[in-house]
Amino acid sequence: MTSALRRKLCGAGALLSIAPLAGIATRAAAQPRPETLKVGVALALSGPTAPLGQAALQGLKLAVEQYTEAGGFEVGGKKYLPELLVNDTGGSPANGVAQAEKLVLKDGVKLLFGCTYSPAAVPMLAVTQRNKVIQISNAVSWEEHLGKPGNDYMFKLVASQDDTARQYIPLVVKKLGIKSATMILPNNDGGRAYESTYRAYGEKNGVRMLETFFYDPKLTDFYPILTKIKGLNPDSLWIGYTNESASVIVRQAKELGLPASLVALGTGITGVAANLPTGGRVEGFVFATQFNPESSQAGQADLMRRFEKMFAKKVTSDFNYVLWYNQGLHMLVDAMKKTGTVTDTTKIMAAVRNSDYEGGYGYPWHVDKTGLNHYGYYLGEVKGGRDTYTLIR
Repeated sequence: MTSALRRKLCGAGALLSIAPLAGIATRAAAQPRPETLKVGVALALSGPTAPLGQAALQGLKLAVEQYTEAGGFEVGGKKYLPELLVNDTGGSPANGVAQAEKLVLKDGVKLLFGCTYSPAAVPMLAVTQRNKVIQISNAVSWEEHLGKPGNDYMFKLVASQDDTARQYIPLVVKKLGIKSATMILPNNDGGRAYESTYRAYGEKNGVRMLETFFYDPKLTDFYPILTKIKGLNPDSLWIGYTNESASVIVRQAKELGLPASLVALGTGITGVAANLPTGGRVEGFVFATQFNPESSQAGQADLMRRFEKMFAKKVTSDFNYVLWYNQGLHMLVDAMKKTGTVTDTTKIMAAVRNSDYEGGYGYPWHVDKTGLNHYGYYLGEVKGGRDTYTLIR
């Protein structure tokens, strides 16, 4: 074989070997980039309820990361990636409405994860419902507006206070042998909703419900109120409804030597509130939570790993809002896949209502016809310095 012929054959072979790779590269390059699904976010990232808003945003950011790693999600033959348009309401009603108008009318969002604080969340409904935009919130008074005429595009991720109290209070009363109780609650819509619900379930379960003390949500000195409570001598003190206030109440109650059992109300307070500045913990503190940080369930373990990597902080029982908002976005995407649309919110809400959704975390949700979520959760208790969990269905 001549050297010239050898060069021709080698050149042809090289071209043949490169051709399939070139075809693959061309096909890969031809793959369209996922379209953007705008997701409105208007949460209180500053102000008294900022920890709840920040946790909710963390859950949404983790969901975006999960979809990004998967290359997006497919609806109606097209790939999409969610993009969060983040705004801080500061818990202000005026800011909430202004940001809802911007997100809906200017940015064109069809999904809006709204403020978890009722005074800011409820006024936003005037914007979202009129424009058929799905608004999601965990605001305490949210359920009062569900199912009302004109409110067809809203739902609540967290179960109602009635749901929680109906199952939680009988267990706690029996477990701790409670005969009398005093409540200490924030002086706002949420606190008043807690007062009526938990007082009723306390009385139904044979508890003598003493005076309820309402406090300014910004208050940090609870000694005067706790001194009055000590004078009433209840055998239990029921506390609502965020870890930030509850942590201070618990610490100051122990410093005053209040002998009452400490019971957290709702699911906004977790075992974190039992932590003392000295490093110790309040033994016997009980709470309700949807999240068990010791779970070995694969989806939960993956979410915890992602959280710790993204935010460089350890997961504790104070994780409910991260989980709720993360799973909430996944549930909406699942409804979009079922209906084949990312814009027809009437169809999407029809798929959400009267539906069951489990997702990847082992927490089955049932959304009723009004848009209210129902689920199982854990009864938490501090024992031997650590949180213990009993699953309640």
